[in-house]
Amino acid sequence: MNAIIDEALRKLKSRVEEIAAAVHRDGLTPRSLSRFERDLQGSLGELGRSLEKAVLEEADIERPVVAIDGVRHYWKYKGPQEYQCLFGKIDVSRSVYQANGEKTICPLEMNAGILHHHLTPVAAEFVSYSTAHMVPAELADFCRRWQYLQPSETVIKLAAGEVGEMVEMLQEDYEEGIRKEDTMPKETEVVTVSRDGTNVNIRKEGWHQAQVGAIARYGAIIEVEEEDEEDHVRRERLGTVYIGQMPEESTPTFDAKFEREVEHTLNNVSPDCRIACLADGARGIWTYFEGHPRLKDAVHINDFHHAAEHLSTVSDALFEEG
Repeated sequence: MNAIIDEALRKLKSRVEEIAAAVHRDGLTPRSLSRFERDLQGSLGELGRSLEKAVLEEADIERPVVAIDGVRHYWKYKGPQEYQCLFGKIDVSRSVYQANGEKTICPLEMNAGILHHHLTPVAAEFVSYSTAHMVPAELADFCRRWQYLQPSETVIKLAAGEVGEMVEMLQEDYEEGIRKEDTMPKETEVVTVSRDGTNVNIRKEGWHQAQVGAIARYGAIIEVEEEDEEDHVRRERLGTVYIGQMPEESTPTFDAKFEREVEHTLNNVSPDCRIACLADGARGIWTYFEGHPRLKDAVHINDFHHAAEHLSTVSDALFEEG
């Protein structure tokens, strides 16, 4: 292992000296600096790939028999497998085992957490996080231009879907852990509860409801603005919990999540804490708030921006156009 690391670092040093000398020789220009950065990026990626390959191959288990979950698996062969890490594609020689009548398995992949289409755990995390901000086709194009890691659009879809399913299975455990860590500030004076939804047309399924919600906690007044005859108050925001759910028929999953967070918050604030419900004018949302035993007596606010959208229509009806 040490010899591999020494050789990788020697090659990097030699390459960096070479590309730095090229800038000095050709003079500093936007073009020469861009070439330097690209070449340096490529050299660092090569270093990362060689080291990650060495680390994985060093950790490979090569024995006649290994026991996994109490079942004996027998060594079958050792051969190359292509993995994708943050530094790009690497070919790793690893051992494969098989129990009688069972599918082959690779202990190296199991130990390393390479579970999603030959992506290393950090690569799978990168893909999953990025698909929250870009659609798979955009992410694939972004990676081709800027990343060592270059998964195909298909791998991106499959990996993100599998990670999403895993998170949903473990979601209640995650949420419970977060609630235990989430100490409600004693200085909370106001809690706002809000939710919204939209209809989304799902292929082969039709229209379903996507839902979002937020529960915010506010402390003392930090600013009072005098405007006309009213005082506009700003309070310190102490924290916000956001809840979301992909489209589903009716909203049972979201309702359960939202209710857990509402109860958790209200159970951990002072009885003197003021509660406000904030939403647009959707009748279903207000039916929920007005029927909720702990929210029906809260201050109910139809938010300004949604109301303002309808002002011109109302004014035309009352006073004629113009």
